[in-house]
Amino acid sequence: MKKFRIRKIGRVVRLTIFLALALTPALLAAHQPGQDQPGRAAASIEAANAPAIAARRAKLMEAQKDAVIIIPSQYKSGQGLRDNLNFLYLTGLQEPEAVLVLDPGGSPRETIFRRRAGGPEGPGAMTEKPVAQLSSALRGMVMSGRGKRVFLPFSDFDFLARTFGTANPLAQAEAVLNIDPTLLEMRLTKDADEIAALRETIDLTAEGLNEAFRAAEPGFREVDLAAILRYAFNKRETKESFLQAASGPNSTNVHFGATARALTAGDLVVFDVGAYVRGYTSDISRTIPASGRFSKEQRAIYGLVLEAEKEGCRKLVAGVTFKAVQTEVEDVLLAGLEKLGLVTDVKSPWQRRLYIQHGFGHGIGLDVHDAWSWHSPRLEKVAMAPGMVMTMEPGLYFPEVRFDAFLEALKGKVGDAELKAFADKVGPIYKKYAGMGVRIEDDVLITATGNEILSGRVPKEIIELEKLMREKSPHNLIK
Repeated sequence: MKKFRIRKIGRVVRLTIFLALALTPALLAAHQPGQDQPGRAAASIEAANAPAIAARRAKLMEAQKDAVIIIPSQYKSGQGLRDNLNFLYLTGLQEPEAVLVLDPGGSPRETIFRRRAGGPEGPGAMTEKPVAQLSSALRGMVMSGRGKRVFLPFSDFDFLARTFGTANPLAQAEAVLNIDPTLLEMRLTKDADEIAALRETIDLTAEGLNEAFRAAEPGFREVDLAAILRYAFNKRETKESFLQAASGPNSTNVHFGATARALTAGDLVVFDVGAYVRGYTSDISRTIPASGRFSKEQRAIYGLVLEAEKEGCRKLVAGVTFKAVQTEVEDVLLAGLEKLGLVTDVKSPWQRRLYIQHGFGHGIGLDVHDAWSWHSPRLEKVAMAPGMVMTMEPGLYFPEVRFDAFLEALKGKVGDAELKAFADKVGPIYKKYAGMGVRIEDDVLITATGNEILSGRVPKEIIELEKLMREKSPHNLIK
């Protein structure tokens, strides 16, 4: 990221407007406009002084030790002010109208400016000051020379005007730079406290999913299954980060929610579920047969996706790029589809696009796709490293209308004879699987010696799923 020298506030404003238009959503990954997270309301500043969180601030200050760093607790979105996940990452707190200021060369070095004033001061404790003092404090840092270089989140272009109006205390700063890339790079690799939180939320999600599997049966509605999951989360005084329970034809949607549709005996149900624990989110997908047993066709597609998913999990190790893993998983799927008669040429790009409808993984953490808009453009170049927590989620979907519509869209791009031969041979076979969707997703911790599947408590083998679904749930008694 280039460094821009700025001496006049007018130039700062013009540059900010330009960057707002030029920079991609990679920088907005600092805080996706999803639901605000529960359980981190404004409270004691002790959370900000927890050793792991304090170590993150220390690492950030070491990386930018000759500058002042400013992190607001909120950012402006189309839905209004939302929580800034970078502030949560560095403080463990969620509260409105607060600002973290890191001043490596000053004293105090770490200050939270907040509506509530008066907090601890001294070694090892972050200082609290009223937010009304923020402007004068920043102006002092700039005038003293420590704030000649100031780092701000360029993903929050409204911060200066929202906070200071026209009386900008950074007007005399020599350089205003973007802190987002540094923080997003830090968030890719999880520390021990983050991994512990992820283990908790993954286990909680596993508990809810297993109970939903026990309860699932024909006549149950998608929203009934969603309610079972929410009940598990409510008991822990938290909520879902997202929730999908998509049955029958709804299972062919890559992203869905839960409707009042009742399950029927021939349905597959695709779950895609995450929940928050201490601000961190899980992300687990499973597919079950509504009847409790997979049909022959369901078993064929499910078994293929499971084979690909397990191979992908094995390949998620340090030193390997995610792009390489994605390609290998796609190859497993294409080879299996060829055996089923659904592909005639595994090297055909357009046949691959017919069945490969999304990427097969991402990072998780404070966000469902944690820092992923920043990292995803580099998947072919930057290898995975110990401490990353990645998902592996291959899927195959057979919407009834997709086959014909896809081939129609290829006319003029692919030869008519080639399309007709494919349609004649594959079309009747595709119809056997029409209306079926399968996705399997695990959360995987990359380690120095390989990896650990954190979501292993949720069964995915056919025999294990069918066995679990034969168990009864108290929820079956509630009609």
